[in-house]
Amino acid sequence: MDGHIAVNYSRQVISECFFVDSVPTNKRLGCACLVLIDGNDIRTASAPVVLALIGVGGVLVPNQVIITVITPDELIASVTALTVGLRAQSQVIGLALFYNRFVSEVTKNAYGTIVPAVVELGVFNIQIIEDFVRGLTAQPIREWVPLITALADPANVEFIRQASVACFMKSLNSIYLITIAFGVTACIASLCIRNVADYLDNHVAVVL
Repeated sequence: MDGHIAVNYSRQVISECFFVDSVPTNKRLGCACLVLIDGNDIRTASAPVVLALIGVGGVLVPNQVIITVITPDELIASVTALTVGLRAQSQVIGLALFYNRFVSEVTKNAYGTIVPAVVELGVFNIQIIEDFVRGLTAQPIREWVPLITALADPANVEFIRQASVACFMKSLNSIYLITIAFGVTACIASLCIRNVADYLDNHVAVVL
C-alpha cells in the first residue's frame, strides 16, 4: 500500500510519499469502482469497498505519524486528541456532503424510476411519495408498509426494490466526482510538507 511508504523511518523527504499517496490512492480508486457494482448482487460491492477502506488507512496513518514526530513531548497528548477530533469533524462534513448530494440525485432521478412504480401501486398522495423517495436513502422498503399498504405484498416490495436499485445506481454515477476536489487539495497540500528527517532521532517521548 503506497500510504505505508510514509511510515518508513528512512530520513528522506516524506512530502514525496504523501504526493504519491494522494494521486493514485486506493481510496479514490475504490470509490470510483463503486459505479461498477451490480445492484442485484451485493457481493460485487466487496472488492471496491475493501479497496477504498485500505486507501483510507493509507491516508490516516502517515499524517498521524508525521504530526506525532514533530510535536514537542509535552504536547503529544493534546495534539493527538486534537487530530482525532479534527478527523471526526472532517468525516462528519464529508459524509454530510456525500449524503446530501446523494439525496439530491435520488430525488432528481426518482421521477423516472421510483415515482412511476409507486403510482402503479396505487399511491397518488404527493407528500407520501416525496417522503418515500427521500426515506429510501435511510430506511428499508418494508418500513413504509403502514403508509403504503401495497408493500405488504412481497411481489410489490420486489417491484419497488428493482425501481429503487435503478434509481440508486444512476444517482451514484456522479457522487464520486466530489472526491476530485478533495483529491486535488490533498495533492497540493502534500507538496507543502517539508523534510522532517531532523525530528527522526530515535527519541521516545512516551514509554507505554
